[in-house]
Amino acid sequence: MEDKLRAAFDSVHAEAELKERTMAFLAHAGAEAPARRRPAGRLRRTIAAAVACLLVLLGAGGYYTLLVPVSAISVDVNPSLELSLNRLDRVISVKGYNPEGEALASSLDLTFQPYTQALEEILASETVSAYLAEDNAVSITVACDNPDKSAQMLSAAQACAQGCGQVYCHESGSAELEEAHHAGMSVGKYRAFLELQALDPSVTEEEVQSMSMREIRDRIAALSGGETETSTGQGSQSSSGGYGQQSDSGGGWGQGGHHGHGNGGWQGHE
Repeated sequence: MEDKLRAAFDSVHAEAELKERTMAFLAHAGAEAPARRRPAGRLRRTIAAAVACLLVLLGAGGYYTLLVPVSAISVDVNPSLELSLNRLDRVISVKGYNPEGEALASSLDLTFQPYTQALEEILASETVSAYLAEDNAVSITVACDNPDKSAQMLSAAQACAQGCGQVYCHESGSAELEEAHHAGMSVGKYRAFLELQALDPSVTEEEVQSMSMREIRDRIAALSGGETETSTGQGSQSSSGGYGQQSDSGGGWGQGGHHGHGNGGWQGHE
Protein backbone atom coordinates (compact mmCIF):
# COMPACT_ATOMS: atom_id res chain seq x y z
CA MET A 1 0.00 0.00 0.00
CA GLU A 2 2.86 2.35 0.82
CA ASP A 3 4.29 1.83 -2.70
CA LYS A 4 0.94 2.77 -4.24
CA LEU A 5 0.70 5.89 -2.11
CA ARG A 6 4.23 6.92 -3.04
CA ALA A 7 3.44 6.40 -6.72
CA ALA A 8 0.38 8.61 -6.36
CA PHE A 9 2.48 11.26 -4.63
CA ASP A 10 4.85 11.40 -7.60
CA SER A 11 2.11 13.03 -9.68
CA VAL A 12 1.52 15.74 -7.09
CA HIS A 13 3.69 18.86 -7.14
CA ALA A 14 4.80 19.52 -3.57
CA GLU A 15 7.96 19.84 -1.55
CA ALA A 16 9.70 16.50 -1.03
CA GLU A 17 9.97 17.03 2.72
CA LEU A 18 6.26 17.81 2.94
CA LYS A 19 5.43 14.61 1.06
CA GLU A 20 7.49 12.59 3.52
CA ARG A 21 5.74 14.26 6.44
CA THR A 22 2.33 13.37 5.01
CA MET A 23 3.43 9.78 4.43
CA ALA A 24 4.56 9.65 8.06
CA PHE A 25 1.20 11.03 9.16
CA LEU A 26 -0.69 8.39 7.16
CA ALA A 27 1.60 5.61 8.39
CA HIS A 28 1.07 6.71 12.00
CA ALA A 29 -2.70 6.86 11.52
CA GLY A 30 -2.69 3.44 9.90
CA ALA A 31 -0.72 1.95 12.77
CA GLU A 32 -3.40 3.09 15.22
CA ALA A 33 -6.23 1.44 13.28
CA PRO A 34 -7.19 -2.12 14.33
CA ALA A 35 -5.89 -4.81 12.00
CA ARG A 36 -8.68 -6.59 10.12
CA ARG A 37 -8.60 -9.20 7.40
CA ARG A 38 -10.20 -8.16 4.15
CA PRO A 39 -10.63 -9.97 0.83
CA ALA A 40 -7.95 -9.04 -1.71
CA GLY A 41 -10.44 -7.38 -4.06
CA ARG A 42 -11.95 -5.28 -1.31
CA LEU A 43 -8.48 -4.30 -0.12
CA ARG A 44 -7.51 -3.13 -3.61
CA ARG A 45 -10.71 -1.08 -3.87
CA THR A 46 -10.02 0.41 -0.46
CA ILE A 47 -6.48 1.37 -1.49
CA ALA A 48 -7.72 2.92 -4.72
CA ALA A 49 -10.38 4.91 -2.87
CA ALA A 50 -7.84 6.05 -0.28
CA VAL A 51 -5.44 7.23 -2.98
CA ALA A 52 -8.24 9.04 -4.83
CA CYS A 53 -9.35 10.79 -1.66
CA LEU A 54 -5.76 11.65 -0.85
CA LEU A 55 -5.24 13.25 -4.26
CA VAL A 56 -8.39 15.32 -3.84
CA LEU A 57 -7.24 16.34 -0.39
CA LEU A 58 -3.81 17.30 -1.67
CA GLY A 59 -5.33 19.35 -4.46
CA ALA A 60 -7.32 21.29 -1.85
CA GLY A 61 -4.27 22.09 0.24
CA GLY A 62 -4.36 18.96 2.35
CA TYR A 63 -0.65 19.11 3.07
CA TYR A 64 -1.16 22.35 4.92
CA THR A 65 -4.26 21.12 6.71
CA LEU A 66 -2.21 18.28 8.15
CA LEU A 67 1.22 19.74 8.68
CA VAL A 68 1.19 23.53 9.06
CA PRO A 69 0.79 24.86 12.63
CA VAL A 70 -2.15 27.20 13.23
CA SER A 71 -2.22 27.26 17.03
CA ALA A 72 -0.17 26.20 20.03
CA ILE A 73 -0.47 25.11 23.64
CA SER A 74 2.33 25.47 26.18
CA VAL A 75 2.65 23.59 29.46
CA ASP A 76 5.01 25.11 32.01
CA VAL A 77 5.92 24.06 35.54
CA ASN A 78 9.66 23.54 35.68
CA PRO A 79 9.69 21.51 32.48
CA SER A 80 8.61 23.99 29.81
CA LEU A 81 7.27 22.62 26.55
CA GLU A 82 4.99 23.66 23.72
CA LEU A 83 2.68 21.76 21.39
CA SER A 84 2.15 22.98 17.82
CA LEU A 85 -1.28 22.08 16.40
CA ASN A 86 -2.68 21.79 12.89
CA ARG A 87 -6.17 22.70 11.66
CA LEU A 88 -7.45 19.31 12.79
CA ASP A 89 -6.40 20.04 16.40
CA ARG A 90 -3.68 17.40 16.20
CA VAL A 91 -0.21 17.76 17.65
CA ILE A 92 2.35 18.06 14.85
CA SER A 93 5.41 18.95 16.94
CA VAL A 94 6.53 19.16 20.55
CA LYS A 95 9.35 21.44 21.67
CA GLY A 96 11.05 21.64 25.05
CA TYR A 97 12.27 25.10 26.07
CA ASN A 98 14.61 23.96 28.84
CA PRO A 99 16.50 20.71 29.56
CA GLU A 100 13.63 19.35 31.66
CA GLY A 101 11.15 20.21 28.92
CA GLU A 102 13.29 18.55 26.26
CA ALA A 103 13.53 15.40 28.39
CA LEU A 104 9.76 15.34 28.93
CA ALA A 105 9.07 15.95 25.22
CA SER A 106 11.33 13.07 24.20
CA SER A 107 9.77 10.71 26.76
CA LEU A 108 6.21 11.11 25.42
CA ASP A 109 4.82 10.08 22.03
CA LEU A 110 2.38 12.93 21.41
CA THR A 111 2.75 13.51 17.67
CA PHE A 112 -0.57 13.39 15.73
CA GLN A 113 -2.61 12.97 18.91
CA PRO A 114 -5.61 15.25 19.62
CA TYR A 115 -4.33 18.05 21.83
CA THR A 116 -6.71 17.11 24.66
CA GLN A 117 -5.24 13.61 24.80
CA ALA A 118 -1.73 15.07 24.67
CA LEU A 119 -2.51 17.43 27.57
CA GLU A 120 -3.90 14.59 29.65
CA GLU A 121 -0.76 12.51 29.03
CA ILE A 122 1.50 15.42 29.97
CA LEU A 123 -0.39 16.16 33.19
CA ALA A 124 -0.47 12.44 34.08
CA SER A 125 3.22 11.93 33.31
CA GLU A 126 5.51 10.94 36.15
CA THR A 127 7.49 14.17 35.78
CA VAL A 128 4.57 16.60 35.97
CA SER A 129 2.72 14.52 38.57
CA ALA A 130 5.76 14.79 40.84
CA TYR A 131 5.73 18.59 40.58
CA LEU A 132 1.99 18.74 41.24
CA ALA A 133 2.40 16.49 44.28
CA GLU A 134 4.82 19.08 45.70
CA ASP A 135 2.21 21.83 45.25
CA ASN A 136 3.94 23.40 42.25
CA ALA A 137 1.91 25.56 39.89
CA VAL A 138 1.41 24.43 36.28
CA SER A 139 0.53 26.95 33.59
CA ILE A 140 -1.34 25.95 30.41
CA THR A 141 -1.52 28.65 27.74
CA VAL A 142 -3.41 28.37 24.45
CA ALA A 143 -2.23 30.57 21.58
CA CYS A 144 -4.79 31.05 18.82
CA ASP A 145 -5.86 34.15 16.88
CA ASN A 146 -9.46 33.05 16.32
CA PRO A 147 -11.43 34.19 19.42
CA ASP A 148 -14.06 31.45 19.18
CA LYS A 149 -11.48 28.73 18.63
CA SER A 150 -9.31 30.12 21.42
CA ALA A 151 -12.24 30.03 23.85
CA GLN A 152 -12.99 26.43 22.82
CA MET A 153 -9.36 25.40 23.35
CA LEU A 154 -9.22 27.19 26.71
CA SER A 155 -12.35 25.38 27.89
CA ALA A 156 -10.93 22.03 26.75
CA ALA A 157 -7.64 22.72 28.55
CA GLN A 158 -9.52 23.60 31.74
CA ALA A 159 -11.46 20.34 31.50
CA CYS A 160 -8.21 18.38 31.12
CA ALA A 161 -6.79 20.12 34.21
CA GLN A 162 -9.72 19.42 36.52
CA GLY A 163 -8.57 17.66 39.67
CA CYS A 164 -4.87 18.00 38.84
CA GLY A 165 -4.00 20.54 41.53
CA GLN A 166 -2.62 24.02 40.89
CA VAL A 167 -3.13 24.39 37.15
CA TYR A 168 -3.69 27.84 35.64
CA CYS A 169 -5.10 28.25 32.12
CA HIS A 170 -4.65 31.35 29.95
CA GLU A 171 -5.12 32.64 26.41
CA SER A 172 -2.59 34.22 24.08
CA GLY A 173 -2.06 34.85 20.38
CA SER A 174 0.44 34.62 17.54
CA ALA A 175 2.07 38.01 18.19
CA GLU A 176 2.94 37.07 21.76
CA LEU A 177 3.93 33.58 20.61
CA GLU A 178 6.46 35.08 18.20
CA GLU A 179 7.86 37.34 20.92
CA ALA A 180 8.16 34.36 23.27
CA HIS A 181 10.08 32.30 20.74
CA HIS A 182 12.38 35.23 20.01
CA ALA A 183 13.11 35.35 23.75
CA GLY A 184 13.75 31.59 23.85
CA MET A 185 10.67 30.80 25.95
CA SER A 186 7.36 29.05 25.57
CA VAL A 187 4.39 31.38 25.25
CA GLY A 188 3.16 30.46 28.74
CA LYS A 189 6.43 31.26 30.47
CA TYR A 190 6.86 34.44 28.44
CA ARG A 191 3.41 35.57 29.50
CA ALA A 192 4.38 35.04 33.16
CA PHE A 193 7.60 36.97 32.50
CA LEU A 194 5.62 39.96 31.19
CA GLU A 195 3.37 39.87 34.24
CA LEU A 196 6.37 39.82 36.57
CA GLN A 197 8.24 42.48 34.60
CA ALA A 198 5.24 44.82 34.86
CA LEU A 199 5.67 44.65 38.65
CA ASP A 200 9.48 44.64 38.62
CA PRO A 201 11.01 46.24 35.48
CA SER A 202 14.48 45.07 36.51
CA VAL A 203 13.60 41.42 35.81
CA THR A 204 15.29 40.10 32.67
CA GLU A 205 14.39 37.35 30.21
CA GLU A 206 17.58 35.48 31.13
CA GLU A 207 16.64 35.51 34.81
CA VAL A 208 13.16 34.14 34.18
CA GLN A 209 14.39 31.38 31.86
CA SER A 210 16.01 29.62 34.82
CA MET A 211 13.02 30.07 37.16
CA SER A 212 10.22 27.57 37.74
CA MET A 213 6.61 28.70 37.36
CA ARG A 214 6.19 28.44 41.14
CA GLU A 215 9.12 30.80 41.68
CA ILE A 216 7.68 33.25 39.15
CA ARG A 217 4.22 33.13 40.70
CA ASP A 218 5.63 33.54 44.22
CA ARG A 219 7.47 36.69 43.14
CA ILE A 220 4.36 38.03 41.42
CA ALA A 221 2.33 37.37 44.58
CA ALA A 222 4.93 39.08 46.77
CA LEU A 223 5.05 42.16 44.55
CA SER A 224 1.29 42.40 44.15
CA GLY A 225 0.44 42.15 47.84
CA GLY A 226 -0.17 38.41 47.94
CA GLU A 227 -2.99 38.37 45.37
CA THR A 228 -3.04 35.25 43.22
CA GLU A 229 -5.40 33.88 40.60
CA THR A 230 -7.57 30.82 41.18
CA SER A 231 -6.25 27.61 39.69
CA THR A 232 -8.34 25.63 37.21
CA GLY A 233 -7.30 22.37 38.85
CA GLN A 234 -9.19 23.29 42.01
CA GLY A 235 -12.46 23.67 40.13
CA SER A 236 -12.50 27.25 38.90
CA GLN A 237 -13.34 27.78 35.25
CA SER A 238 -12.09 31.35 35.18
CA SER A 239 -8.97 32.34 33.28
CA SER A 240 -6.71 35.32 33.33
CA GLY A 241 -6.52 37.15 30.02
CA GLY A 242 -3.60 39.26 31.13
CA TYR A 243 -1.02 39.65 28.42
CA GLY A 244 -2.56 37.35 25.82
CA GLN A 245 -2.86 39.40 22.63
CA GLN A 246 -5.45 38.32 20.07
CA SER A 247 -3.48 39.62 17.12
CA ASP A 248 -4.37 38.82 13.51
CA SER A 249 -0.82 39.31 12.31
CA GLY A 250 1.16 36.20 11.45
CA GLY A 251 4.12 35.24 13.54
CA GLY A 252 7.01 32.85 13.16
CA TRP A 253 7.67 29.67 15.03
CA GLY A 254 10.68 28.93 17.20
CA GLN A 255 13.48 27.02 15.55
CA GLY A 256 15.12 23.81 16.70
CA GLY A 257 14.42 21.32 19.45
CA HIS A 258 11.24 19.94 17.87
CA HIS A 259 9.93 16.40 18.17
CA GLY A 260 7.46 15.83 15.33
CA HIS A 261 6.69 16.96 11.82
CA GLY A 262 5.26 20.49 11.83
CA ASN A 263 7.69 23.34 11.24
CA GLY A 264 5.87 25.77 8.99
CA GLY A 265 4.89 29.37 9.65
CA TRP A 266 1.94 30.45 11.75
CA GLN A 267 -1.18 30.40 9.59
CA GLY A 268 -3.99 31.18 12.04
CA HIS A 269 -7.54 29.84 12.01
CA GLU A 270 -9.91 31.34 9.51
